[in-house]
Amino acid sequence: MSPVTIRIAATHEAKVLTDLCLRSKAHWGYPKTYVDLYTPALIVTSEYIENNACFVAVNSTGAIVGFSALVITPPPANIEFLFVEPGVIGGGVGRTLLTHTLDHARNSGCTQVEVESDPHALIFYQRMGGIHFGDKPSTVIAGRLLPMLRFELEP
Repeated sequence: MSPVTIRIAATHEAKVLTDLCLRSKAHWGYPKTYVDLYTPALIVTSEYIENNACFVAVNSTGAIVGFSALVITPPPANIEFLFVEPGVIGGGVGRTLLTHTLDHARNSGCTQVEVESDPHALIFYQRMGGIHFGDKPSTVIAGRLLPMLRFELEP
């Protein structure tokens, strides 16, 4: 994977980012009905981008290959989105995007960041230093548990 650049997301990219989130969720082999149920939670609006710390990873051609969003208040901060284009998963985009997002949280004065993870991403977050502190029932799929992870940030 060639290096990526991280920049602030633009409000006009909302549809592109929503589509990326849906492709990334579907990458894990979930049936279409499952992805359809999650669609409302994966819609990124221009207002959301405007009101939160949203970042995109772009490759050398300028194509968006990753997206993250951080909600800083109330503490702890929360990563609400972190999705990577399926064709580059495993190539370092997620690592670069998460590192940038955590650095932004730290620079904003946050000491903890939590993320509600897809089970397929649990190992990724743990490798990046996230501490699995419990599971949360999905608000979309009854009976499904989602891993909760916490990053402790040093000033």
